[in-house]
Amino acid sequence: MKIEMIDLVEFFDDKNKELGGMGIGATGIITQNQMINRYNDYSNFNKCNIKGTGSHFDTEGSIMSDIFGYDRRLFLGYGYDQKLYSKLNLRQKRALGEMVVLKYINNSTGKYVLIYLPETQETITEEQFEAIKYVGEKISEAGRKLRRPIKIMITDRKNKATEINSIRNYIIPFIESHIDDTYEQSIIDENIIAEEELGISGKRL
Repeated sequence: MKIEMIDLVEFFDDKNKELGGMGIGATGIITQNQMINRYNDYSNFNKCNIKGTGSHFDTEGSIMSDIFGYDRRLFLGYGYDQKLYSKLNLRQKRALGEMVVLKYINNSTGKYVLIYLPETQETITEEQFEAIKYVGEKISEAGRKLRRPIKIMITDRKNKATEINSIRNYIIPFIESHIDDTYEQSIIDENIIAEEELGISGKRL
């Protein structure tokens, strides 16, 4: 599993919680081959030129486009461009819901990491699980260094589990019931963007 991570200590620093008036966000995508995490882009809503103030869905679309070659215009801030969506084949449509999506939020209401298991199949592979555990380690590290609570929530859109500064007690058991190494993505990663290698043990090589 290849990974591209952001510095969560920097991201969750209190100095960022009111940037642009609404704080900042970042987005992650975990395919079966790589994990990409990025600050959200600049906001188009208020023409804010501060990195991280754009929408999570726009950033999700940017990552998906870079990995799979989707037309970037497919992804609107509130959903899909229906004309472009209708031109996708069945496998391309399925793949849109087959990835783990992470949303990082740092604003005046608090610090959050939201983890959405795939909508299509509701399961992940063991390697995707290791990538989530790696993110969990980084969240714990940021919480300790900043001495701030970071609320983590994971959901399969039916049930959820939540913790503060850790995924050890409730989130990991929740994920373990959703592992299926036999499921294969409908389309393979066209581009491997991440460069850092994550070992199967969850430790960087």
